[in-house]
Amino acid sequence: MLTCRDIESKSSDYIDNDLNIWQKMKYKFHLFMCVDCRRFIKHLKLTIYTYKNSLNQPTPKEKIDQVMDRIKEIN
Repeated sequence: MLTCRDIESKSSDYIDNDLNIWQKMKYKFHLFMCVDCRRFIKHLKLTIYTYKNSLNQPTPKEKIDQVMDRIKEIN
């Protein structure tokens, strides 16, 4: 059985579907058993999705101004 460290190290390959069938089965079995690794993969996928979508949409100037105002308040 794979360890949590194995899951972490192969997570990109898993998400990119670059594992062979045997590796994928072992990977999925571990995910089935381990809630922490399922959560890790879920968050990694969400991060990738959010990043890719953010590239397609420009940030409105109002939002940038809000962030800059907040930074000035902190300093």
